[in-house]
Amino acid sequence: MFSMVPAIWRLLRFPNLIMVAITQYLILFQVIHPALLEAGVKPVITPLKFLEFAAITVAITASGYVINDIQDIEIDEINRPGANPVPFLNTDRAYWIYGSLLLGGYLISHLMAFRLGERDALWMYPLFVGSLAMYSVYLKRKPLMGNLIVAIYCGAVVGLVVALERTSLRMLASIDYRSFLHVQAVYLFFLIIAIVATMYREIIKDLQDIEGDRVGMRQTAPIIWGIPAAKYIAMGMGGLMIINLVYPLLTAWPGFYNPAVMSYIAFLVIILLGIMYQTFKAEDSKDYKLISRAIKAFLLGGLALIFLIKVAP
Repeated sequence: MFSMVPAIWRLLRFPNLIMVAITQYLILFQVIHPALLEAGVKPVITPLKFLEFAAITVAITASGYVINDIQDIEIDEINRPGANPVPFLNTDRAYWIYGSLLLGGYLISHLMAFRLGERDALWMYPLFVGSLAMYSVYLKRKPLMGNLIVAIYCGAVVGLVVALERTSLRMLASIDYRSFLHVQAVYLFFLIIAIVATMYREIIKDLQDIEGDRVGMRQTAPIIWGIPAAKYIAMGMGGLMIINLVYPLLTAWPGFYNPAVMSYIAFLVIILLGIMYQTFKAEDSKDYKLISRAIKAFLLGGLALIFLIKVAP
């Protein structure tokens, strides 16, 4: 039993799941709630309700990892021999874990929906689960379509937090519209980073896995349009992120226009330029693997901006 723990750890990508929960926590408790409390608005999401919400999101994300590994057994043996944990666990056990995650997330989502009076929002659970399953089974075989699904889901991780607090945010808008706009600006800033950086990383992963994808007859961007074109698309994502990073400074957004934030954004831009240069120079799967890790580190570093941005304009 204990011998399976490392394989389950790899299957569920626990560090990634923790990052998902931390992202939601920071957006909610470092950006939204301080603005609400300063205006005298009571937040909808309590710490206990947040734990329920995070559990649902983590269950959906983990289920996506599991079904993806189940679908990629043969291709991973070419791209990353021995890295896929499903053969060690066996496929039946992996499906059992997948089903348990779906059932657990489904039950918690119902509990939370009834407690919040948000039963009309229950359609989102099957939508996200179905989208990730469709990605693993079909869409990841198509150029950019699968990449876009994953990127949108990562953006939804940020967006759902705002959706849950929409009632209290409407109250904030009626009391202090300037503060409301600031919260919206910060939210959109991180939403764009989440979507575009994930898109960048997904294209890099396609470049990394090109050999196995060829054998699996997948039609990813590097295979259909060629490696140079895929690189330029990826670097285009990097360019969009740079625009997103510097735009608040050029337009003097409240909360962003202070020395600490400006210095840190300059640091992130330099890091991103380095990642884009390495993308241009990359030649093999090892290079792309390092770039993929660098983008993940960039995303984690970008979250630190939340601690520097002033919540109240």
